[in-house]
Amino acid sequence: MRRAACLFMLMTGLLLAGSSLCGQNITSKMDSVFDAQSRNGLLIGNLLVAEQGKIVYQRSFGFRDIANRLPNTPTSAFALASVSKQFTATAVLQLKEKGKLKLDDPFIKYFPDFPFPGITIRHLLAHTSGLPEYELFDTLVEKEPSRIFTNLDVIPALKLWRKGLNFKPSDGWSYSSMNYCLLALLVEKLSGETLQNYLAKYIFEPAGMHHTYLENLLITKNNPDRTVNYEYPTYYAPRLVVVDSIADDHQMIYNLGGFSGQGGLTSTAEDLLRFDNAFFSGKLISADDLEEALTPVKLNNGQTAQVRGSFGDLGGSGYGLGWFILEDSTKGKIVWHDGGRPGISTVHLHNLRTDETVILLENAQEDPHTPAACAYHLLRGEPMLSPRIPLIQIYSQTLVNEGADAAAVKIQYLRSNPLYKMPEDFMWVQLGYQLSRKPEYIPLALEALRTASVLYPENWYVSQGYAAALEQAGKKDLAILMYKKCIAENPQADYAAERLKALESK
Repeated sequence: MRRAACLFMLMTGLLLAGSSLCGQNITSKMDSVFDAQSRNGLLIGNLLVAEQGKIVYQRSFGFRDIANRLPNTPTSAFALASVSKQFTATAVLQLKEKGKLKLDDPFIKYFPDFPFPGITIRHLLAHTSGLPEYELFDTLVEKEPSRIFTNLDVIPALKLWRKGLNFKPSDGWSYSSMNYCLLALLVEKLSGETLQNYLAKYIFEPAGMHHTYLENLLITKNNPDRTVNYEYPTYYAPRLVVVDSIADDHQMIYNLGGFSGQGGLTSTAEDLLRFDNAFFSGKLISADDLEEALTPVKLNNGQTAQVRGSFGDLGGSGYGLGWFILEDSTKGKIVWHDGGRPGISTVHLHNLRTDETVILLENAQEDPHTPAACAYHLLRGEPMLSPRIPLIQIYSQTLVNEGADAAAVKIQYLRSNPLYKMPEDFMWVQLGYQLSRKPEYIPLALEALRTASVLYPENWYVSQGYAAALEQAGKKDLAILMYKKCIAENPQADYAAERLKALESK
């Protein structure tokens, strides 16, 4: 059965289950919802829910190793991806309490070769530095495709970076893992310890975390409980595959696989709860630093930074020092962090007022926010936002298997149905790219991007993706028109300007 059909069955099951949740206890309530997701392959990992530090619900779903049919268990160890950042931030705040640094110290004070003297430690912690994301290494990977880059390569790469900062420090907010690679270097320099040794000594041991460790391509540990990471290679793919086999993931997994601090930790759901208990009880940092870490930072204009879209139906967030903070405080002060890499989806959410915690660790790249928010609502006996069927997968599978007309009719028919989630702009462009890699699918790529351009008529990113597909199809004149449309919609669209110049020069 194709995944789209499974998704439809899942939604039907969720709706039926939702009508009878009120009379059930917390375990059966959550089982009704999450068993349905698991049966259809949409939840692969471990979910833990706690109140006042005590587990009230814990379940393992799917397989940690699909090929060998080894199921996930409570002892399964998952890569945390960016949930690791809260540990790096904690280490920095501990060093501050030991008098090793001040948050408003310029980073260049400790690393004289750092090329941006206006950036402070606080800017790095809060993602207000303006530094680039992983694109910093795109050109370097092209030049040295067999190289594994590490934290030691970040400052030299920044010295070669010609595009400058995205904005003046504290003028804006932009998530960049490079901030936390630099902070990891700082922890090592000021403590005289490796990052792994520092975290083990001052965070893992005090918190009682005996199953958490640093791991990347250059630091490995033989752990039989370590999960294998999976992903759908394309939106139209019928099944999960190991991420190591996906060419598009090679740069992130291999070339950029030597970083730490921004990610790199491996842990279990129960160990994360131990960190949760230690951190929010003030065992790891002082009450004053805890308050500062969990307060949204303000920009130079005095406004709180607007950082990301909604966390499920819980609303938007600000950012503190290593934590997102939900703006809607009617339910209490809710802080969280998520992580995502090829084959990894993680969430750690905590309500400070009610001392409620949700931890979701997945070894397949799915949306972790909706099930985490769903678990939070079920814990509180509130109406929940059921996961919606992703239309991008239904559309793309229909396009490949049944043709353009069937796909167009299906998306028009389903787009207004609240059970279905309309694809975002980047999803259409990514689908076009996925399809265009197969010469026989180039007409399908054009069809998908043509549909996207109708749904998003003024979206520069869609226009750029459509133009690139037209260019690949040899439709030069039409590509030129779409590149011009893209630039009119966004004069800063550098790729469109570059391709337009190249085409017109011919």
